[in-house]
Amino acid sequence: MGGANNRELEQIEIIDILDEDIILKSWDEFIHSHHYTIFNDFYNSFVGEHPRRSCEAYWNQNMECMFIEPFPMPHGVSFNELYDWVQPRINAEKNR
Repeated sequence: MGGANNRELEQIEIIDILDEDIILKSWDEFIHSHHYTIFNDFYNSFVGEHPRRSCEAYWNQNMECMFIEPFPMPHGVSFNELYDWVQPRINAEKNR
């Protein structure tokens, strides 16, 4: 909450095709210092490589210094196929 200076522990991931300077200017009040990454392709982003576990994966990699393997979403599939792919993960979360 608050301005960028109150967000020193926050990291933001932005997925956009605009030039980095334009993106940073529009997000200036929100981003603290260098705590951002910009991707122009969803599938290359942390969210795309670690769906439903992006925050956990980011923490493990950057705070716990653990090597983690991406578990990317399938490309070019129908919504039904995507649903079938993600459903076991949702079930596992419910059973935790």
